[in-house]
Amino acid sequence: MTIHIEPLELSLRLMFQGILPKQDNRINYSEAKFALKKQFGYDFTVSQIDLIINFILILRLKTQEPETYLEGDEQLDTYTTSLGDDFKQQIESIIQRKLTTPQFKQLIITINDLMYIQNDRINNTASPYEQKSIYCSNDQYAATQSELSALFKRVLTKQEFHIFLESWFYYMSLAQDASDIDNRYKEQLNELKADLAIAINSTKKKISAYNRISNQIKSLERFPHHDLKTYEYSQHEEQKQLTFCEKELARLNQSNGHELNVHKLREQAYFAILFCAETLGLSAPNQRKYGNPLLTVLKVMLNINEEEKDLENIKICLSQIYQKYVRFKKSDGVRDVYEDLICKARANPDCYVTLSNINRDFRSLLLPLTLQPKISINSDPAL
Repeated sequence: MTIHIEPLELSLRLMFQGILPKQDNRINYSEAKFALKKQFGYDFTVSQIDLIINFILILRLKTQEPETYLEGDEQLDTYTTSLGDDFKQQIESIIQRKLTTPQFKQLIITINDLMYIQNDRINNTASPYEQKSIYCSNDQYAATQSELSALFKRVLTKQEFHIFLESWFYYMSLAQDASDIDNRYKEQLNELKADLAIAINSTKKKISAYNRISNQIKSLERFPHHDLKTYEYSQHEEQKQLTFCEKELARLNQSNGHELNVHKLREQAYFAILFCAETLGLSAPNQRKYGNPLLTVLKVMLNINEEEKDLENIKICLSQIYQKYVRFKKSDGVRDVYEDLICKARANPDCYVTLSNINRDFRSLLLPLTLQPKISINSDPAL
């Protein structure tokens, strides 16, 4: 068997950076939470459901048919009994509650059935654009590298190609997570929002109590000396925690133009890949009749071919995205930084570290300036 080192190296690199999705569409987490709450009377978290799924996968491996699903109480009895009480205790530890044997079996059956439903749903409703937008397979890796090299009229080095894919995956992986039909990311955000709201309310109460106590101590004219500096430092730390939680809660907004909005994530992926192409030497021609290789870069990354349905509409959408990118890089507050980054790239065309840092600077310094709630991309070809 041929081992393809470069795609594997890229996948590991992106995983270590926390960029690539770490979970498959194994279950609809919204449905699972609803079903488990109805059966057991309390809320299960995404992390708890994931650990239970891993347990079920172990049961499947015991059947030596990992692609099949556990069916019926008899099969479940056989394998839960063979694994002993340790696994039941592990599940109880995961959910932090005691379960009777019937409850334990019902929990496994419920999750297993929902996994089966989700698998069937994915097989019947997979979006072609979802499949095209995120990839790291050997064939797709080689094909994309070849097409981009043809655009640049030279063979892109492994390092240059990996800069391309890192810029792309940085946003597209999160966009896929946010739009996946398993609702995993959505439920994780809901859990975090709920915990942040609780923390904000609790911290506000602490700060209010701190203020009352501080004022009461200060109001006692002949009260023995107290070192209020340490106390006031605690007040300051609580205020910092409150500010942090409020900012994080605001960042979780997924409405138009916000950081975690799917359309905005995709727009930023397009901008990042266009900038990356420019840092590696690609540019738009002076005359339109020669075509625009930067637009072709977007088509390559989206894996769009000439037989695509609605090809003309897709081309129009990509052209609109490109024009928006041009306006962005020429806007006040962006132009000077953009030109400085491009100059640095031109001065160091063979330095992989410099090119990588320049593209990261573009993502961290300039792309956040696109986060305006009034902006929306309604004609996103990756929808």
